[in-house]
Amino acid sequence: MLFVLDRSGALLAVTRVAEPVVVGLLGLPARAAGVFIMGFLRRDYGRQGCSRWLHSNQLSGVQAVVALTVMTLFVPCVANFLMTVKEQGLRVALSILVFVTVVAVATGAGLHYAFRILGVRF
Repeated sequence: MLFVLDRSGALLAVTRVAEPVVVGLLGLPARAAGVFIMGFLRRDYGRQGCSRWLHSNQLSGVQAVVALTVMTLFVPCVANFLMTVKEQGLRVALSILVFVTVVAVATGAGLHYAFRILGVRF
C-alpha cells in the first residue's frame, strides 16, 4: 500500500493537505506531516522518525512530546483500520477514524498551546 501511494503521488498529496494542521495547530515542522502519514501506514516509522529528529536537534523536546502524543492517540495503523472495517463495517471504521483523529489532533494542539502559554521548554 505504501509503495502504491508513493508511486501514485497520493502520499505527497495527503502530506500537503495535513501540513497546515501539523504546522498551525501542533507547532511542528511541515515535514512532520509525512511522519504522521507514514506512522499510520507503518507505526514503527512514525516513532523512529521523531526519535531521529529529536536526537539530531531538529525537533525540540516539547515538539517531540506533542508529536508522540498525537501518534499514540491516533489509530494504530492501516492494518488495524482494515480489521475494524472487516469486523464492524466501513461506516463504523470511518467514524472511529474521524473521531480518533479529531481527539488526537485536539489533544496535541491543547498540549502545544498549554506548553506555549506556560512557557514550557525542554
